Amino acid sequence: GEEEFNAVFEGEVSAGAPLPFPFVAAGGALGAFGAVSGRTPERYDPEINAVVDEEAPPPSASPEAVATALEWLKADAQALLCVLRPRRAFGEEGLVELGVTLTSDAGIAELNAEWRGKPAATDVLSFPCDPMPAPPGECVPMGDLVFSLDTAERQAAERGHTLRCELRILLLHGMLHLEGMDHELGEEEEREMAEEEQRYMAELGWDGTGLIEAIAAPLGGDVGTRAADRIKLLAIDMDGTLLDAQSKVRPAVAASLRAAKAAGVAIAIATGKARPAVERALAAAGLAGAHNVLSDDSPGIFLQGIIVHGSDGEVISESSLDAQVARVALEYASREGVPAVAFVDRERAATTSVHPRVKELHEVYWEPQAEVHGSVDELLAAYGSVHKVLLMADPADITGTIRPQIEALLGEQRATADAGGARAGSAGAQVVQAVADMLEITPAGVNKATALADLTASLGVSMSEVAAIGDGDNDLEMVHAAGLGIAMGNARPGVLAAADAVVASNDEEGVAEAIERFVLARE
Repeated sequence: GEEEFNAVFEGEVSAGAPLPFPFVAAGGALGAFGAVSGRTPERYDPEINAVVDEEAPPPSASPEAVATALEWLKADAQALLCVLRPRRAFGEEGLVELGVTLTSDAGIAELNAEWRGKPAATDVLSFPCDPMPAPPGECVPMGDLVFSLDTAERQAAERGHTLRCELRILLLHGMLHLEGMDHELGEEEEREMAEEEQRYMAELGWDGTGLIEAIAAPLGGDVGTRAADRIKLLAIDMDGTLLDAQSKVRPAVAASLRAAKAAGVAIAIATGKARPAVERALAAAGLAGAHNVLSDDSPGIFLQGIIVHGSDGEVISESSLDAQVARVALEYASREGVPAVAFVDRERAATTSVHPRVKELHEVYWEPQAEVHGSVDELLAAYGSVHKVLLMADPADITGTIRPQIEALLGEQRATADAGGARAGSAGAQVVQAVADMLEITPAGVNKATALADLTASLGVSMSEVAAIGDGDNDLEMVHAAGLGIAMGNARPGVLAAADAVVASNDEEGVAEAIERFVLARE
């Protein structure tokens, strides 16, 4: 009745800002439906207008697949609205506008960051409009629903049902949000919304369970309990992931690592750092030493995948820069006054600079103290191999000047090597940027994912049994390759888009959250 409707209107429906993006059309007229003071309109023929985000279309699906998904959403939204009888649908004819948009992980992550302060991809976002009476014959704007087709496809696979089933689950969840329900307000609100989801799923005869119950029963739900049952190896980045902004391991994170190890999960640090740097950083948190998270027989991936230690701690894979590539990079740094450090002979560092940034690399970032040499020639003559060269400067200089110049020099060196008949790959090098003020020159084709493949083969573990956690562009391949890729809340956009799950930032103990949700949550 009218009294009940007014109570709902005043107490449950929350206002939301209209969507600001250019692809959103003003939904289609849904026909006349809904209850008006307990009265059902005579006309009842909902019609939904669904569009694709033209600025960030789903990259993983063909145009035909996207068109099919849109048709599914339109038909299922029509069926849902006929059952739901939205509380906003008032007015003599009960007309309502609804916008439905399909986008990509990148597109929805941008919206999630702008409107919810969460820079990560999600499955569905709801944007309710201010409820208001409509003049006769005009539509009441119900709001907009935005779906990530990338995430929907991934979750459908994880939960073992069809894409259409997953889109129905997300559609219902988003529609209830438009109706003013919010499971994030508290346990009671969560229970009520979960019950509504189950009720409408049953009434419509849709397969599966509501989204709230699905999340509570991961991977056959989200990506948790059943993921934990299969995870045997945990690969964790250091800077921006395991370490906070002060390059420290927080106590809760340290405790979670110990718990994972005690549960029998192998832990491999996967970092751009040299092994001694990892040892120093973990020792400061009580995590290094015999039978600890890092010991002499621990597996690990170091120097961006250049050095890989297997199950007994022995080196199972190792790469080095071509000597001429190392020379080109170091001579450039010396000539331009850019502080640079060469990582040599697996666990040592060398430089021709006494710049404060070189000192900071040791004191803040835990790297080995760089041995100082008088010239590039002297440095190169002192060691058997150069694994990588690290250049340091202000981020603007790295992006605007140093990176383009280094890439040009490497291109020239590659062309010279090819013209001289050098063996394939001998002059191959790539540029890697893990943090804004550092640029690394590493052997071409080597990254954390290739190293992870070597490591899993050594351990007898399949990639599907690996969970990888990272944040930087240098973690992208690893996060994508792992059976369960987890992005930190502070991760780069590409890593967020590639990940199967997103946790809190490194300053909010995101690694502890990841281990608790996806490694320790065993059935």
